[in-house]
Amino acid sequence: MKILLPFLLILFSSACIVIPTPEHRLGGRVPCDDEKTAFIVQDTTSKEEVLLKLGEPDLVLNQETIFVYRWEMVAAYFFIGGYGAGTGGPIQRPYFLIIEFNDKNFISRHEVRASVFSSSTPSVEIFKSPKQSTNASAPESSTSSP
Repeated sequence: MKILLPFLLILFSSACIVIPTPEHRLGGRVPCDDEKTAFIVQDTTSKEEVLLKLGEPDLVLNQETIFVYRWEMVAAYFFIGGYGAGTGGPIQRPYFLIIEFNDKNFISRHEVRASVFSSSTPSVEIFKSPKQSTNASAPESSTSSP
């Protein structure tokens, strides 16, 4: 009996630990942080300047009026262990730089959005400008007469 209890505890026990770290990059696209996007000035910076300084976007929407750049930073590491096996790895936090251009190909708005612990790209609705969102939700009027 003295051996059975410790044996069962070892057999059915497992552990999980998450170790938060300062955000850092393992690879992939260089972060589009404040330093890298300091050149952006609303209604002054052109689409060509953005392409030259930041490179090709990861996502292009609305007939090339919205560019989305995506990068990931490691926010923590996880480790899981059990009897005879274990694993671990990084927990990444994706970021999105969203740049919208006006009809003259100058920047009309830009913002950085972070998605906590999600590796999927947000829906297209998030990338729409406030003007587009209000226009899309306005009810259509009918002009039919009896």
